[in-house]
Amino acid sequence: MVSLLVMVLAALPLYWAFTKFTCFRRNLKDAKSTGLPYVIQPVFPITLFWIISGKLWLDLMNKTLPDSWHKSWSIFLSPDWSWNELYEAHRELGTDTFITVSPVKNMMWTADASVIHQITSRQVAFPKPIKDYKVLDIYGRNVVTTEGPEWRMHRKATAPGFNEKNNSLVFTESVAQAQGMIRKWMDGSDKSSRTLNDIPADCMRVALHIISAMGFGVRLLWPGDVPNSEDKDSGLIHMGDKPVGGHTMSFEKALVTVLDDIFVLMLTPKWLLKIAPLKRAKRAWEAYKNWKLYMEELLQKKVEAELAGEKSLGMDIMGALVKSATDGGRPDQKKSPGQLESNQGKPVLTDENIIGNSFVMLIAGHETTANTIHFSLMELAMNPSAQRNLQKEVCTIFGDSDPKTWDYAYSVNNLLGGMVGAVMSEMLRLMPPVTNIPKSVTANQEQTIVVDGQKHTLPKNLYINFNVVGAQRNPKYWPSKGVSKVSGKSDDLDDFIPERWLKEDAANQVEEDSEEEDFGGFTGKSSSAQLFRPPRGAFLPFSDGPRSCLGRRLAQVELIAVLAVIFQKYSIELAVDEWASDEEVAKMSVPEKLEVYAKAVKKAKEVIRTATSMITLKLIMGPTYIPARLVKKGEERFIRSATTSIRVATMSSSSFLQKMRKAQLEELASDLDLSPNGQKKAELEILIDSFLIQHPELSTDARVAPFYKRRSTTNELSPVKREQVSADVEKVAKVTRRRTIKAADELTNSVDDSDAEPATTRARSALTRTPARALSLAQSVPLPPSPSVVADVLERRSAALVAHVTEIASSTGATEAVESARASLSSLLSIETIILFFEAANLRSEILPDRYAFSIPSLPILNTKQYPVALPDLFLLLTSSFWQPFTLWLATALVVPLAFAYFFNLTARPRSRGAQRFEYQFDPLTFNVAKAIITYAVFSGGATFWGLVDLESVARIRSAAAGGWEGIVGGCAVGALATVYEAIIRK
Repeated sequence: MVSLLVMVLAALPLYWAFTKFTCFRRNLKDAKSTGLPYVIQPVFPITLFWIISGKLWLDLMNKTLPDSWHKSWSIFLSPDWSWNELYEAHRELGTDTFITVSPVKNMMWTADASVIHQITSRQVAFPKPIKDYKVLDIYGRNVVTTEGPEWRMHRKATAPGFNEKNNSLVFTESVAQAQGMIRKWMDGSDKSSRTLNDIPADCMRVALHIISAMGFGVRLLWPGDVPNSEDKDSGLIHMGDKPVGGHTMSFEKALVTVLDDIFVLMLTPKWLLKIAPLKRAKRAWEAYKNWKLYMEELLQKKVEAELAGEKSLGMDIMGALVKSATDGGRPDQKKSPGQLESNQGKPVLTDENIIGNSFVMLIAGHETTANTIHFSLMELAMNPSAQRNLQKEVCTIFGDSDPKTWDYAYSVNNLLGGMVGAVMSEMLRLMPPVTNIPKSVTANQEQTIVVDGQKHTLPKNLYINFNVVGAQRNPKYWPSKGVSKVSGKSDDLDDFIPERWLKEDAANQVEEDSEEEDFGGFTGKSSSAQLFRPPRGAFLPFSDGPRSCLGRRLAQVELIAVLAVIFQKYSIELAVDEWASDEEVAKMSVPEKLEVYAKAVKKAKEVIRTATSMITLKLIMGPTYIPARLVKKGEERFIRSATTSIRVATMSSSSFLQKMRKAQLEELASDLDLSPNGQKKAELEILIDSFLIQHPELSTDARVAPFYKRRSTTNELSPVKREQVSADVEKVAKVTRRRTIKAADELTNSVDDSDAEPATTRARSALTRTPARALSLAQSVPLPPSPSVVADVLERRSAALVAHVTEIASSTGATEAVESARASLSSLLSIETIILFFEAANLRSEILPDRYAFSIPSLPILNTKQYPVALPDLFLLLTSSFWQPFTLWLATALVVPLAFAYFFNLTARPRSRGAQRFEYQFDPLTFNVAKAIITYAVFSGGATFWGLVDLESVARIRSAAAGGWEGIVGGCAVGALATVYEAIIRK
């Protein structure tokens, strides 16, 4: 029996390998049949195994293997490869459409607008892979997770809530919520906010407040805000920050927690959430219950209002869903939702459907809008020229009027069709909320597409992904004005240039996209008719085709309203606290300010590139953020400086700079780590001139050597020219009272006092000499030590402290103890022992639980209370209640895997003829693989091995193990990874 069991277990890996090989051959044949380029990769990235451990494997490959061995295919295994590579992967492959082939499934990637439009316009032939969206069914089936007739029913029910009346109300609500966010940021200041490190969280909050009002008719307030009389007449339900009724969380807290823990709720079964001991799981379950209860209560109110014939004054998508459900019955009788079919056999929404759709609308409209607002603010802070143009337009439209008086009908088209709409569209182009959009070929028929004029047949069930980032940076479809200042590429499609959307600036204008909408509801176009219109399929922030975003117009209105409110009276600047304090900035010259601001811009761009896709593309809260400040217009420290450069001069004195073109000046400024910031040519000349004067050490740089060479020749002017210059200076000194720093600098460098006439010397002294009183005063002021002196002192003291600590550690034996512990733990045996100990510790609480033993009496002197002590119930060692589960765990976790590891030892090495040398007595990799297979068979597959396994013991071990049987398999994966890692290191 044992030998049969060994043979079966040994055959399982062989069977798995054989099935994967045959599947790979079939997939490769299918890929070749399409005629499209293909890339072979060993793993299909959309599997639970790869999603959990993929980053570890990629890091391991990048560190241990040459790039030439894997880079051609491994880049496509990263879930964020389209964001990491942008359009470059397509550029290197020489194609916009290709297929990745793996042993599991094939996947087609495309950044071709024509191909994308063909697929999105044929919904039946290329349906959405609904299985990938089942996790969004946590509150009920909805418009996102359904397909076919059921989807049409959901679409028709949800579309009426997205109309121009509601868009107008969203505009008003967005204005009010943006004002609340500004009040929080300014915190009573009339000039500048503090350094804001929580801008992403506040953008999330403002979007959450807006979507709550729009979706559920619930108004959420900012800290310190109170409802006014106008709010009370709006028809909105006001909810504070305290739980109401039978809730344990407030509406906002429950909603925020659900969104924060969305992956926990999506991926964890509800029964496991209820009993999970982890704090995060408990919090997620509590939020899930609270928010569902809130939704049920709101739904009941909507149903009662609808049956009573009451009309809501406010925006209310949930109310629209209720109305759609109640209108699904007989024409002469309204009824509440709760049944799938009416008397006429016509499907209508159930209560679960309404709550499910409300939830998915919340997800779709919350993070997407919030992240776009956040990234827009950061890009405008990094691009002052675009920010100034946006402010000018907002000022032209609204002037100094109170945002509460803004009229939607008058404002929306002006905002969408100008610089505000251009900023929004450019931000959505550079950083789309969703980087990939999945589709699939129908399961019952092959489909044909046209790529570059040639027909290609796609096999059934082919998985398709639109590379949204690549399509939106594809040079075929977008106007470009030259080399990128960000990446140095031949086009500027990696740069934030909102002006490319303005028609007078956009080259190669193409046809507009279609206005056709499906199944009712006004969603509008992807961009305003007054802006540049890329071809269908090239701009996908709201997807395309019948399954495009229902709330497209609503999101656009929300975005432009928030941006308009902020930039009507304020500017956004990056914080430079990392490089200079406020006092130091106040003392800086303009070039110094520009230099330190360039450092902040550089770091902000690096941080933005760390964004990752977690439902939407965003920065990870906490570890990465971009500090900034909101300042009143006119109180800017950097943007105003960038605007006016140096006002005391109108042009550079250097002919070397004057002869350069603007593009060359911009390139030189970037090379010098200066931020051109969209300045004019004369301003660039002055900016670079001032910087080079203050950095003479750059004179050896070949790029700017002519600048210093021509400046040095000014000290060798002839007496005639010198006299002429002096006379000019004297004339300037007599005519103007304004002192210009440039004139003084050039005068000092170009005139020799020894040969000057007395009259000329007097004129020059008026500009260059410093009074003796000022000199004596300067000498009497004690100066702080130089930075180099401070650095030397810190270095010496740090070295002394380190030496002292090292001496203490050596004398006490701590160093030896640490090294000994490190040597002991740095082995596979230690890792496996720790994993087994962890399993045994969890099992102990189940099979040998603690029982009350005695109490430690209270001590009145120390004011302590009586403390009960519990100890393991050792009497259970005499019963089968302990030994049955213990022996089963021992067999599955140690004995049987060790047997396999002993006989199937892959670490064997030939030592001599007829003899073997084993690196390990028990193969650690075989041990973990065997343990994982046995665990799955016994604790998940229900294998009893001819009645040898007790099912009750199986249930007890499964409930005691952290994470169930999956947790034990996870421990096996850790052990296997450690084994592979050690083998690679030994190589």
